[in-house]
Amino acid sequence: MTKKMTLKERYEEAKNSKPSPTPAQVFIQRCMDACHVTENTVRGWLCNSRRPDALAQEALAKEFDCSVEELFPIEEGGQQ
Repeated sequence: MTKKMTLKERYEEAKNSKPSPTPAQVFIQRCMDACHVTENTVRGWLCNSRRPDALAQEALAKEFDCSVEELFPIEEGGQQ
């Protein structure tokens, strides 16, 4: 049988419950775990302000079962 709760009790329960991670948070965590880096590092890679080193690129390619070239294509002009 379900416990009866007031509106305020329901609000307090919702406010105090830990939200489950979003798909984006899960993705970032996978990258962090694969490369043993911080969330800030991964976010830097995602916004192109930083680039993972060769070892991290290989770890990410392995994690996502694809090639380094697919994850980090070389742009026109030779820029990666």
